[in-house]
Amino acid sequence: MAEAAKKNARHSPTTRRRTADDALQGRELLSRVVGSLLRVGLSLQTAIELPHEKAVQKIADALRDLDDTIRKIHECMFAMPDEDGPPEPLPPGRDR
Repeated sequence: MAEAAKKNARHSPTTRRRTADDALQGRELLSRVVGSLLRVGLSLQTAIELPHEKAVQKIADALRDLDDTIRKIHECMFAMPDEDGPPEPLPPGRDR
């Protein structure tokens, strides 16, 4: 009986809507991440031909953009409900 209730809950309109919303959020996140990585890559390519000081600044800006992208990924991942429970902690010495 409990198994049938779980199966019905998986296919309820609310569950399907939540699944569709999660899929949309995932696609939006993927689009933002890919766009950010492309911009960073192009920025780093232009840094190759710049004088040293300008190249250093361009690389620092690219690293900042990568940090922002990683932060957005983490915010999205931790905002999503995880049916399996909270994520496992990283081993000591590893930052998220």
